[in-house]
Amino acid sequence: MNSARLFRAGLVTAVGLSAGTAQAWVSKDIRDWRVECTNGLTCEMGFTDWEAKGVQSVGFQRGGAPNAPVRLKLRVAPDLSPGSRPEAAYRFLVDGKEVLVLNAGDLQPDEYGSSFLHADQAKVLALMDAMETGSAMEIAVDGGKDTRTSPVKLSGVKAAMLYIDEVQDRLGRTDALEARGDRTPPADAMARDIGSLDDLPKIVRKDFTDSGGACADMEPGTIGRFDGFDIASDDVRLIVVPCGVGGAYNQPYAIYVGYDVIVERISFPLMVDGRPTTTSTAYNIGFDPKTKEMTSFFKGRGIGDCGQFYKWRFNDGQFRLELLEERAKDECDEKEGGPETFPIVWRAKP
Repeated sequence: MNSARLFRAGLVTAVGLSAGTAQAWVSKDIRDWRVECTNGLTCEMGFTDWEAKGVQSVGFQRGGAPNAPVRLKLRVAPDLSPGSRPEAAYRFLVDGKEVLVLNAGDLQPDEYGSSFLHADQAKVLALMDAMETGSAMEIAVDGGKDTRTSPVKLSGVKAAMLYIDEVQDRLGRTDALEARGDRTPPADAMARDIGSLDDLPKIVRKDFTDSGGACADMEPGTIGRFDGFDIASDDVRLIVVPCGVGGAYNQPYAIYVGYDVIVERISFPLMVDGRPTTTSTAYNIGFDPKTKEMTSFFKGRGIGDCGQFYKWRFNDGQFRLELLEERAKDECDEKEGGPETFPIVWRAKP
């Protein structure tokens, strides 16, 4: 593709005020289990009991790539964690039958060091199969001096697996968790998370590494914390990446579009005082690959009961975003409902 075909918008610099943890594209509570998926289609399903004296959280994590492995994810009370008790053993019992036993050495800390992962596919999938058909589960942690048992509710396990298949477009595929079929997985993933600068094309990476680059004030090692993603929208490549220093609960992002390795930065259209303008960054981005709608929610405070909300649609043919609506709520009143219920400031005509 000739890069001249890309939409070139004037840039209005937006100052990054604050940052936060990764934003989930979708999250859903399914009875006793919760599913969260990133914009790059990495999904986790988990059961949590923070009051437990043994295992406080158990779940499964899977990336969006074809035939991606499933990883068991555990969080244990600090005094019984693999790091604190190298002699500890973790026994998984479904309906009274021992399905899996792991030693501390079988578990590896995640990137934050707070949870531990196990990736032996035969063992992980066998445990999931038992949980899917079982009615009750317990995880016993033998710390050498004492044993603590934590009950795990199984209501919602099967539905959570199905929901992950749906989000990751695995329904009817041979690599599905629940909805297995004869459909062959594609050669490549539709979307992937950006975990480091190495995941970016050189032309985008320069904005972070070159002196005076548009995103050069961001610490390179922190890029993987903020749910940047690289996604194929039909035959167009769309890259959304954190750009700028943030704070507690708002993180600015930049957007790039193009074909293959030819990528160019575009801007986010806005309406200010009834007039169109643009901004180079937007906050806390979400993207729905099915509808091609992108959202931005600048939170007035952490609980998200006030702030500004924008919705765009990505136009493949013109390689740009089209503003659909803007909503705003100045009063932080602790009322629930989410940003899509805020009063409308501007909406595109049908």
